[in-house]
Amino acid sequence: MKFLEKIKNSKEYFLFLGYIGVCYLSAIIFTFQRSNLGIVLLIIGALPFLKGYRLDKNQKLMLAFFLLVPLFQYFNLDEREIVFKELRKLYKFFPIFLTPLFLNTTEKIKGIFIVVTISILFNCGKIFLYLKSVNFKLAGYTYDGLANLGYTSHTMAGLSFVALGLVLYFWLKKKNILLVISSVVYLIIIYFVILGQRRGAYLAILIPLIAILIININKKILLYGILIGILGLGIVSKTDYLKNNVYYKRFVSIKNVKESSPAIRLILWKASIEMYKKNPIVGYSEEGIRQGYLNYIEKNEKELSKILPSLEGIKKIAYDRNPHNMYMRSLVDMGILGVYFIGLIFYFLYENLRLIFLVREERNIEYVMLLSSFGIILSFVVISLTESVWETHNMREGLLFGIIIYFSLRRIIKNKYGEKK
Repeated sequence: MKFLEKIKNSKEYFLFLGYIGVCYLSAIIFTFQRSNLGIVLLIIGALPFLKGYRLDKNQKLMLAFFLLVPLFQYFNLDEREIVFKELRKLYKFFPIFLTPLFLNTTEKIKGIFIVVTISILFNCGKIFLYLKSVNFKLAGYTYDGLANLGYTSHTMAGLSFVALGLVLYFWLKKKNILLVISSVVYLIIIYFVILGQRRGAYLAILIPLIAILIININKKILLYGILIGILGLGIVSKTDYLKNNVYYKRFVSIKNVKESSPAIRLILWKASIEMYKKNPIVGYSEEGIRQGYLNYIEKNEKELSKILPSLEGIKKIAYDRNPHNMYMRSLVDMGILGVYFIGLIFYFLYENLRLIFLVREERNIEYVMLLSSFGIILSFVVISLTESVWETHNMREGLLFGIIIYFSLRRIIKNKYGEKK
């Protein structure tokens, strides 16, 4: 009996070790620090449980994608030399498959939410110090570009639903002090996203929030709310204050497709579709993508010169192989596997939503956390319309975080309610 007790206790230590690994990986989403330490802790922590551990259907679909990527690159003759390099990098995705072992309760997921929220706050602090150093004057630029922060505002927009998840959690638990604190933290994060002046980030907050409201609010109240909101926005938008507000002007400029930035995106999206049609199975090598975009620009130079004052900007973006759209980039990079990948992300989003409706009547912790994971994934789905999420470190990590939370909640709900969920 003592021997069995020791085994049981040792397993608890392994679970704790794996959980620390998850905490570490969650804390470094916004950094470029090596994730090896967290992955090693995950693997060691998982060792006693691997024999009876089974991946669920969604994880198997994700595993199939990661295994097929090097295979498709092999058939793309220009990239055979990096196939083994890609195979060696697959270990970086172990957290997707092992993390549900350690996030086996909603309390542990709450702990991870707190870690990520603190990480976002530290990032907000870094942004504040930079803004202070330039007297909060960005001269028409964004802090992302000037402070070399990459796509921080986009990632914060997606992960703001982690902070919102904490707000809902403490509201459900009736912990008023923590509810106030988490609400203030959430508003701080939203404030710094707004300061980023990234239109894609604005949409990545608004669209999931509207979706969550539609899921939760009574239809009649929702209808009245929409009518009042439209009326109120119509009145406010006529005021000089809003007309001259830099953030409002930045947001509404998204509809001006003749502006240089949206125009370049639309041109490269058209080029991506043409390239995919020519090579829909295995996609293109990195050099092939670059040449494909540059050839399209050269072929349509006269027409494009009427749209853009100069072609130097679009040529630079083409050389960097960045169409500013994850879906287009996936198609030209991976061919039919890109279609599978895009379908996979939307399938996870649908399955998350399905789980939300299955437990909606419960209005419990699992429900509010599912809303949070849904918000994260949908947010990055929106961001993917204007940015190459999968090719950008912090945005890819943010998307994977949302998927990992969904996988973990799926397993928790299955254990709690049985196969019917």
